[in-house]
Amino acid sequence: MKHFLLSTGLGLTMLLAGIAQAQNLIPVVEYKIPKQDLLAFSSQGISVRLCADCAVTSLPLESVRVLHEKSTPISLERATELFVSRNYNDLSVFVDRYKSSVVILRFGIVSEIEDPIAESSGQPVN
Repeated sequence: MKHFLLSTGLGLTMLLAGIAQAQNLIPVVEYKIPKQDLLAFSSQGISVRLCADCAVTSLPLESVRVLHEKSTPISLERATELFVSRNYNDLSVFVDRYKSSVVILRFGIVSEIEDPIAESSGQPVN
C-alpha cells in the first residue's frame, strides 16, 4: 500500500509539473471579445474587458503594425474608424502574457480557410 501511495503521489506531482510547464510554453493568448468590451483605443494602447467577469485592463500596443481587419494589416486611421463605427461584432485581442501587451488587435473574424495573420506582411495598409 505504501508503494502504491508513493507512486501515485509521484505520478500526480509529475502531471502537475507538466501542466505548469505547458502553460509556460504559450506566451501569447487570444481573447475573443464582443465589440462593447473594447472600451478605449489609441496608438498607445487599449482599455478592454477580456472576459465577462473581468475588470477593465489597460494594455499597450507593441506597435501600430499589430492592427488587422480580419487577416489584413491596417493603418491606425482605419483601426480608429473601425473602433468608432463598431461595424464588427467580434474582436480578437492577442496578449503577450509576459510583456502584458497587445501583439495583435483584430477587428472581425478570420475564417479557417483564410491565410493566418502570422503569414501576412505585417505592414499597415494605407
